[in-house]
Amino acid sequence: MYGVDDCKHAIRGVVHSPWHMGHNPQGKKYDDIELILRDEKHIEMFWSYADLADKDFQVIELYANSEEPF
Repeated sequence: MYGVDDCKHAIRGVVHSPWHMGHNPQGKKYDDIELILRDEKHIEMFWSYADLADKDFQVIELYANSEEPF
């Protein structure tokens, strides 16, 4: 069972998926809440997109603060 914060995290993740944002052969966005929260597989997939984006942001933030991220 997933809580509200888990669901919010999955919803934030969809915007980090080019495919789901319309960069696909159909040119269609797949960002419906019913898709994002359809089942455990989908929730965790969208979590992973959000987690990767958070990690990328942390690297950019380190670089912006003149710290070596690598």
